[in-house]
Amino acid sequence: MYMSGKVVGDMAYENIQFGDLNVPKLQIGIANEVIVPLMDEVKWDGIVGLALPTDKMKAEGILPVMD
Repeated sequence: MYMSGKVVGDMAYENIQFGDLNVPKLQIGIANEVIVPLMDEVKWDGIVGLALPTDKMKAEGILPVMD
């Protein structure tokens, strides 16, 4: 679940770089379907770092990028 709807997709690994900071093999979510009415009117190509750690994410060893 996300905001006022949900996002459905897969998990993958990616090398992320923010300026001089490199984060190798970061686990990311790839949105295949976005069911969030607020996003219907917005053109976007990704959201980085907005996930808050949940118990399920912690159990699966997933750490949000900004953490």
